[in-house]
Amino acid sequence: MCGLALCYALNRRGIPFDCVDRNQDLGGNWLEGIYEGVHTITSRKRTGFSEFPVSSKLPEFISRNQMLDHLRRYADHFGLRRFIEFRKEVTSVQQAGRHWRVVFQEGTSRTYRGVFVVNGHHWDMRWPEIRGHFRGEYLHSRQYTGPEMLAGKRVVVVGAGNSACDVAVAAASVGAYAGMAVRDGHWFMPRSFMGIPLDDLGRLNDDLPMFLQRFLARFAVRAAFGSYERYGLPRPRHRILTRPPTVSTELITCLQKGQVEVLPNVKRFDERKVVFEDGREREADVVVCATGFRVAFPFLARELFRWEDEVPQLFHNYVSVEHPGLYVFGMFQPLGGAGKMISAGARELAEMARFEVDSGVHFASLLARLGVRAGSRMLIHPNRTRRRSLRYAALAGLLQRVPHRFWKRYFKDAAREEAAAPVELTNAA
Repeated sequence: MCGLALCYALNRRGIPFDCVDRNQDLGGNWLEGIYEGVHTITSRKRTGFSEFPVSSKLPEFISRNQMLDHLRRYADHFGLRRFIEFRKEVTSVQQAGRHWRVVFQEGTSRTYRGVFVVNGHHWDMRWPEIRGHFRGEYLHSRQYTGPEMLAGKRVVVVGAGNSACDVAVAAASVGAYAGMAVRDGHWFMPRSFMGIPLDDLGRLNDDLPMFLQRFLARFAVRAAFGSYERYGLPRPRHRILTRPPTVSTELITCLQKGQVEVLPNVKRFDERKVVFEDGREREADVVVCATGFRVAFPFLARELFRWEDEVPQLFHNYVSVEHPGLYVFGMFQPLGGAGKMISAGARELAEMARFEVDSGVHFASLLARLGVRAGSRMLIHPNRTRRRSLRYAALAGLLQRVPHRFWKRYFKDAAREEAAAPVELTNAA
């Protein structure tokens, strides 16, 4: 989604760019990283782009194939396919003076004024450290393709996030046994409350103080599910809405039916047995690790970023302050539907790029000199982030009207370069 929205925003503002994608077609993670049978946990109103909403004829929570179709119709509606080179993978992006040299897998290279990195963060699989050897099938949730992989098998799922719940529910339906190893307590939330999608309700209380939002979220959970202990789930030790919640009504139903067994953290493997921290043992044919992902940029030197809690620190999650021309889009985990937020973020980045191309001044450096601090975090509020992006986009548009000679005096070392190379949009990993 982020890559397509950025193509739209750059093209609309007349900024020349190339877009490369190592995949064979549109869709990103929805094409390669999402298993069959998945439906969005956010409503169609919050999932679609501002400039291209999801059709009201579709269900409230759309499927993987419907989401892919929506992305492809978006690209065709705005004529974006002509900008994209498929099956073209980036192997290296290196700073070359005030420009960036992009090297491709076939050995060719191009030089650009700026690089937009839109490679996502749901692909570099995080594996748990578990002692012993397991003789069955051991895979990550990203490698899971559908319930047919679990048919008639004894399945243990490690984790309690959204993917873990989907796999556990599928195993309960088609497998011989379904167990879910839960290390820490999670906040499990329903998709809807009183018939209204939960993220639509979140939009209604968006301007409330955070403590009231947490109170309302806890009320919705309590009213929908009651106490977690009645299902055998551990009580969360963190405050609600401080980590991504797990949205799964289906898992709660399976727990009520006794179709999924809640287990503690895995201690070790013993051939076909999974041994848990409380001493219980379960025979298993398949272990699925739904243990998340790492943020990674395999074509960029790690030293280009300052990292905190495995998150690169960027201005507004997007822009490198230390390295002009380096942008990252999509490194966030929104609390709700992100479509409109992505549209606003793409507009913000395009306006920043337009300002930098015209003035020769690094927008993030300008804001840093004005006292605006850089900072990134994965968990963000989509509606608040959207409004902030629109404010910065308007500011960048306003600053474009300032005479360029003013910026040359203000930033003596940032005079406009005579030859402006096109901007590169990289979606290569």
